Amino acid sequence: MNRAGQPQGSMGIDIGDVDRDGDDDLFVTNLDNEGNTLYLNVGSGLFEDRTAEFGLFKLGLTGFGTRFMDYDNDGWLDLVVVNGAVRHVGSQLQNGDPYPLKQRSQLFRNDRGRKFVDVSDSAGPPFAQLQVARGAATGDLDNDGDIDLVVFNNSGPVRVLQNEVGSRGHWLGVRAIDTRYKRDAVQARVSLAGQRSAAKIVQTDGSYCVASDPRVLFGLGSGSAAQTVRVQWAGGQVEEFRNLAIDRQQLAARRGRARAGRRSQGSEHPLSRHRNRLVGQLGQGRTVDAPQGQSADDADLRDQAASPRQRPSDTNACPRARTRSWPATV
Repeated sequence: MNRAGQPQGSMGIDIGDVDRDGDDDLFVTNLDNEGNTLYLNVGSGLFEDRTAEFGLFKLGLTGFGTRFMDYDNDGWLDLVVVNGAVRHVGSQLQNGDPYPLKQRSQLFRNDRGRKFVDVSDSAGPPFAQLQVARGAATGDLDNDGDIDLVVFNNSGPVRVLQNEVGSRGHWLGVRAIDTRYKRDAVQARVSLAGQRSAAKIVQTDGSYCVASDPRVLFGLGSGSAAQTVRVQWAGGQVEEFRNLAIDRQQLAARRGRARAGRRSQGSEHPLSRHRNRLVGQLGQGRTVDAPQGQSADDADLRDQAASPRQRPSDTNACPRARTRSWPATV
């Protein structure tokens, strides 16, 4: 329920530390006459509705899939919400639209934990399109160090939105593997040592009816120093992986049957394992080839370095999106 004690639709959900105070906050999407809700974690198991204070209150859109994601790699979690009505939109119905439930999606930039700024209008053509969106899955699909987005629509195509902004800043990707079971260490908490607020949970859940990339990605902005990663495994054991080079994917393997702190071979998004191809509607129904690479083998901890993109000198530039991309203001 919201701050007025009113129950809400509660379709999509995600968790993340939006104000970087060391605990996880909640964001829940709701119906068009309710507005979405940001629950800020104030400690001791208590959450407060801070939607209006953070600039996120808006009526008229029905939210479904949502994810906290640092799209510009500045170290602050931004927010994406994909929308689609469940009641007919009058103007579309009058115009004879056979599926009159289409709405725009939204992208919000985190202003250093003080508020969110709606940058949807500058986020490129994909955020201007009307669609009946439901699921929103995230992951670094092309292994270039920034978070991409896959939107699932009712009565419409799946859309792959390629991020072309985040890789301008420095980053560090981590795939946490529990070598006892040879699988991703879901619910492990991964943090950067010395930065209490920079912590993320290994998860594929959240959003709405989708599964996302289990790897965690830290935006480092202009920071270029090697990092120490701390992993708190499910069960409470804590391990550190020191002197990890940045601008690449690293593997944090639970000690026991394999050596930890080495880079992973082909630690790519699960969607790219099958012939490394992503099939999506990108305006003209084209098929997009993902970067070639070997499929991930959790038992094989050989080295791999992801090649960072060459960064433009102007990190504040905002190029317009191509058909397959969605750069936004940084």
